[in-house]
Amino acid sequence: AHSYIRGQRFHNTYSVADYIGAKGNVIKLREDIEILTNEEKMEEFMFMGLRMNEGISIIEFRKRFNSEVMDIFKDSVEYLVNQKLLYINNDRLALTDKGIDVSNFVFEKFIIN
Repeated sequence: AHSYIRGQRFHNTYSVADYIGAKGNVIKLREDIEILTNEEKMEEFMFMGLRMNEGISIIEFRKRFNSEVMDIFKDSVEYLVNQKLLYINNDRLALTDKGIDVSNFVFEKFIIN
């Protein structure tokens, strides 16, 4: 199983012997633990949230990262809104129907260089 919990991405071991040897201690099963940077957490927030019909909450982004979406992703958001791939409605930033069709292209625009 692959997971993302508290800023860490990891997967459980593929070894049946290791599962048995862990004796229920799930921490012992984790492999390839990756601790995400703040930028990677912002990217994940955008990718995962934009997959949802309601999109992301601009207020939740501010609370979580102590930054404004438009301070971090201004060029991308403006470009995608102009291309009619995203829309802003009150507190929400979400994919349009056209944006859903090319969502991987949209998500790519939220990768911080």
